[in-house]
Amino acid sequence: MSNVQNLKVVIVGAGQIGLSAALGAQRGNFSTNMTVFDINSDHIRQWEARASTFGVSETLRGTSDTGAFESALRQADFVLLATPVDAFAGVTKQIAPHLKEDAILTDVGSVKEPFVSQIAAALKEAGRTDVHFWWSHPGTGSAISGPQGAKEYMFRNASVFVEDGDMSNPHFQTLLRFWTCQGARIEQTNSHQHDRVFGFTSHLTHLLAFSLMSHGRNESGQLLESFRQAGTTLCNATRIATASDKMWVPILMGNRQVIEQAAELFCQKMESLLGSIQNGKGPVCERELAFAQEFRLTLAEKDRSGVSPLFREGVRGDIEDLLERNANDLTACEVLTLLREAGKDEAFTRTVLVPFLIAVADIHVNAEKDKELSMDLARTANPSILDLTAPALNDPVFMASLLGAHRDSVLSHARAFLGQVRRVVEGIRRGDEASLTSLITTGREHRLAMPLPRRLENATAHDRGVRVQFVIGG
Repeated sequence: MSNVQNLKVVIVGAGQIGLSAALGAQRGNFSTNMTVFDINSDHIRQWEARASTFGVSETLRGTSDTGAFESALRQADFVLLATPVDAFAGVTKQIAPHLKEDAILTDVGSVKEPFVSQIAAALKEAGRTDVHFWWSHPGTGSAISGPQGAKEYMFRNASVFVEDGDMSNPHFQTLLRFWTCQGARIEQTNSHQHDRVFGFTSHLTHLLAFSLMSHGRNESGQLLESFRQAGTTLCNATRIATASDKMWVPILMGNRQVIEQAAELFCQKMESLLGSIQNGKGPVCERELAFAQEFRLTLAEKDRSGVSPLFREGVRGDIEDLLERNANDLTACEVLTLLREAGKDEAFTRTVLVPFLIAVADIHVNAEKDKELSMDLARTANPSILDLTAPALNDPVFMASLLGAHRDSVLSHARAFLGQVRRVVEGIRRGDEASLTSLITTGREHRLAMPLPRRLENATAHDRGVRVQFVIGG
């Protein structure tokens, strides 16, 4: 397989990740002969409408026709599974009889142990020991699902996790080349380690974002007005709540044991922070916030969003939005007084202070696991954890003062949020997919209903473009 450009490639799943991988591989001269298959003909039509904008109409063909798909498989040197993880077993059984000898098969799933074993079992059952399978997982993505979320440079400078393999094997080298030609960095590991790392750095962060959006509903299930008017703190922390339930329900269910452990450690840390606030231990609280800020700053170099500090570190700006005045000279007590006079103190707690505490607690949990699991977050942090923890970049002294000034409201709303998290985790433990699906779909609907912060109106044209990309899909 020395002449990589002549390889024939099949992508199974015309979604954001599969199409981004195909576009990136074409730009990296991996192949000029690709077929993408999706059983959803709407996805293929959406892709065909976009293909010409990338100049790949002839080299990256889409189809929802099973016959054409099977024909492409029989000639394919490289096959990428880019479906939801719970479809892997069924898809592998479908394609196994059609794969050519020495074909390379890989996937992009976010959880490995429960599902890659199913792929291997399906290949074995079909007698396809002549197919080379190693798993992959690009640790990045966009909040826009489907063909509309595809980007040709999605994996540039991103970490792609790949199953440990024999570096002398030419087929394994071809798999690595598929990702490195797109500008990705390879991180080799095993399935168990992978699932523990992503359980903390991605799966927990998604669960928290979904729960936070649920916390923003009233008794009738409608989005609170305070969430509709939220500023950058909440927008940053919940960007990932626009994710698809079809993708995330099986991921969370598939990695439930790690998620249960991660969520419990998160709740313990939140309770510890709330205890310091309740008991008036300002210096203790301030040290905890300072640690979170310092650790989050170590991830700044990896932060590829390009978002300016005006939008990225937005608590002062959120206060300005709520009060419609300059907030740089205000103390925490003055902020509380003015918010109460405006009837916006509860909104501030829900949309700024609680997301801030979530960010701080999540950083503490991941900092501890960073050492235990050798995650090297400064190098491998994914966009999920970068977004959720962005609020922790704010000044710890000012934030500690705000938390103390709003103590009773913070304690009430933060503990209500923790109750929501525990209910979600209990549902995952019971295997309650229906409740989890409802949580994610409702959260997605509500998150998409949140407008951009008002300060965007005063931004430069460059910052407008950056902000739109960041909030909606970057």
